Amino acid sequence: MEEYLAYGSYNAEKRDYERYPATRPGIHQISPQYKPEKIQSDWFMEYLFDAADTDENIRFLLSAVPNVPDNIYKHISLLLSRINYAWEVNEQRLARSAVKIFQELKTPMRAMHHLFLGTCLLAGDKTVRDYASHIWTERTPSEIDNRLLGSTIGRIETHELLPLKRLTDLITDKMLNISPLHNRALQELIEALLLELKTPITNTKKLLEIRTEIINQRVKRVR
Repeated sequence: MEEYLAYGSYNAEKRDYERYPATRPGIHQISPQYKPEKIQSDWFMEYLFDAADTDENIRFLLSAVPNVPDNIYKHISLLLSRINYAWEVNEQRLARSAVKIFQELKTPMRAMHHLFLGTCLLAGDKTVRDYASHIWTERTPSEIDNRLLGSTIGRIETHELLPLKRLTDLITDKMLNISPLHNRALQELIEALLLELKTPITNTKKLLEIRTEIINQRVKRVR
């Protein structure tokens, strides 16, 4: 979490908004080392990614640099994790554009890929969650590190930035009982998520029930 000055109520006398200390999600990222031959600034690519403030640029940028999308996924994940419930049209379009190209490119998964996928599994837009669950189904267990994915989601849920119920409903509807391999990966995800939670949060009980169901099914198959 990072500290910043949030806006409060409007002060008519000062003709300005009151400001007060608050905290919001922050991401510490170590950027890959770039060595462009014809570019003077070592920070050119970082500047380019961080300037992608509109969804019209997302498809172009992700397609142009499919193997180094870390800053783009960081930028979008941070934005979406700060909007708990009410996504506006711009946020929906941004998330949908990014998750669609994420599915199409199928580049190797790194930490920021897992962060973005985890954020999409908790997204406030059903279309984005459906895309994310489909990506998870396609790329599990061969490409996705489900322990890392679960741990990443757990860190988001430690601060309850996005409702856990979205994930538990998605697991029940679209991710559970696809195959024994998928169930084992799902168990890894859930257990890694739970390890990040210092205290129970809303819908932790449902997550534990899903884990118990997966374990019971494995026991039945062994018998």
